[in-house]
Amino acid sequence: MTKDKLNMKPLINRLIKTIFVLMFLLTWCCKTACAMRPPLTDQDFSISVRNITQTSDRTFEFDLYLLDTDPAQTFELASVQCGITVNPSIYSGGTFSASLVPATSGLNPAQIPTSVTYTTGTGANIVKVSATTPPGSGNGTILSYTTPGTRIARLKLTSTVAFPSNSLPNLAFTSSSAIVMAYATRVAIYQGGVNTQLVVTPGSNAMVLENPTLNPSFPVAYAVTGGGTCCDNSGGLPVGLSGSQVGVTYTLYRNNVLVTTMAGSGSVMNFPGNQIAGTYTVIGTNLNGTSPMLNSVMVLMNPAPVPAITSNTPVCAGSPLNLTGGPASMSSYLWAGPNGFTSAIQSPSIANPTILASGIYSLTVTNSFGCAASTTTPSGIVVYALPLPTITGPASTCAGSTGINYSTESSMSGYSWSVTGGSITTGSGTSAISVTWGLAGTGQVSVTYSNGNLCQASAPTTKNIIITTVPVNQRSLNNVTVVSGQSLCADAGQTIFVAGGGTTFTVAAGGISHLVAGQNIILYPGSTVQSGGYLHAYISNDCLYCNAPKSAIVASTGDSLSNTDKTLVAGGNDLFRVFPNPTSGSFTLEILRPVENLPVHVEIFGMQGTSIINTEMNNHKSQSFDLGHYPSGIYLIRVMAGSDENTGRILKN
Repeated sequence: MTKDKLNMKPLINRLIKTIFVLMFLLTWCCKTACAMRPPLTDQDFSISVRNITQTSDRTFEFDLYLLDTDPAQTFELASVQCGITVNPSIYSGGTFSASLVPATSGLNPAQIPTSVTYTTGTGANIVKVSATTPPGSGNGTILSYTTPGTRIARLKLTSTVAFPSNSLPNLAFTSSSAIVMAYATRVAIYQGGVNTQLVVTPGSNAMVLENPTLNPSFPVAYAVTGGGTCCDNSGGLPVGLSGSQVGVTYTLYRNNVLVTTMAGSGSVMNFPGNQIAGTYTVIGTNLNGTSPMLNSVMVLMNPAPVPAITSNTPVCAGSPLNLTGGPASMSSYLWAGPNGFTSAIQSPSIANPTILASGIYSLTVTNSFGCAASTTTPSGIVVYALPLPTITGPASTCAGSTGINYSTESSMSGYSWSVTGGSITTGSGTSAISVTWGLAGTGQVSVTYSNGNLCQASAPTTKNIIITTVPVNQRSLNNVTVVSGQSLCADAGQTIFVAGGGTTFTVAAGGISHLVAGQNIILYPGSTVQSGGYLHAYISNDCLYCNAPKSAIVASTGDSLSNTDKTLVAGGNDLFRVFPNPTSGSFTLEILRPVENLPVHVEIFGMQGTSIINTEMNNHKSQSFDLGHYPSGIYLIRVMAGSDENTGRILKN
């Protein structure tokens, strides 16, 4: 041995002694600490039933677990036994037994349960898991403090008959203080090397975590109904079930995407609304689980046509109205419109429409799938009325007269006038013309135009004109008697002088006389109309004179005109005149001399002497009146201006 090795030996000996001292101290400290550790309580562990699984219609299994709930202290299991009560109604009519599922325990081999029984009878109905002999301190299983803990065993419970549908096992632990017959649940720990029993309290540290339904009744599988083929503008088709159960919720899926849910009613059912294109499946769900229904259905949607309407609207009446329908190549077309219009062709035409063809038109088209769709003209079809020109102007005139005016509606376009029997002097192409008439006979004035809608009259409007020869300017009627049954008409272009200078003019009873002048009719003394005679004297402004139709009245009250000269100036007095006279209804009363701003009172009497018009002219020089609502005959007109009063007569044809 070398000198260096001899010098190391004392050091090694001292090191070994030091190690022995430290080991002694460590052992003493551990024993002291263990002796000071507080004892475990019922809050430092839990025992549980979990993972209950039904394996057949008459068997189910579950796990027993022990969990160390205080990771700060080691839990060394000494022994464990379990009493678990069972609902006896789940095997009514049969027998019940319990067994261990092999190789399912997590305990040390010496502590794995080997005996499990089931006891029936009053206060029993208990699954009994017997404890094994405690293995001694240091040999017990150290429990896991990770949930769910260390598995004691997995148990299998078996009935000789099927469990009643929807029954519950109602498993429950007994407590550690249970009487012997009830078989207590007990857990023991090695505490400081001593086998120590712990308190087990059901619901506190002994829990059954599940209570599943045995032989649950799942929803009955019914057939899915509905579906089919429809048009895509129909809104879809119904989908439903051939039956349903109360307490079941049915969920409709389209292409595996949830559409809607509906509670079962116990009878056939349809899901709300119509369903669009897709594949439809249904599942039913109750408290026990879910069942798919028997089948699926499909909804197929064919495309519907998209109808369209065009037209050449607006058109003038009488011009073709062309309606164009689309799309092309459809199976059928059906038109409907105003005035009873119908058509079954794609693009019909109305050859000669009237304004009654105006309005909304509809078109329904059907394609090869049998899908139909309709549309209407959004703003309607417009057929403009053709204008009906009117002509205003005299229907009779004197041969060779000039400046005779005729007019039609203004603000139109394309005026076209024509005249026969005379010539247009001014206004051609406008709404008013001036005409010079030729020889006596008949003539015509015609006009046509286009209105604001550019519609032209279908034919010109024509007014027939009577062209007469002007009578002599002056005529005198002296020593003339119109006897009964005689009708005398005398006319003059300017003035007729009646009687005077010692001569007479008499209309006897039953006689009729018409006096027609262009300007004046002067009745001198000697002019007499006897009772039953009729005298009609008037001023003409239409150049018809004696050619005009005469009244059929053949009797009037006698009126002697022999005392005073009478001048019929367009009405029969010198205060006023009326024209036209005779009239078809409307006439004008004109004041002929100054009345010093006096109010002018006008009163008109009917054929029975009754006042029918009573009014003031209020200084107007002229005013229009209308007898249009009164019968044909002779009417008396009385005009008063202050103390000045005149009367006259007017004939309504």
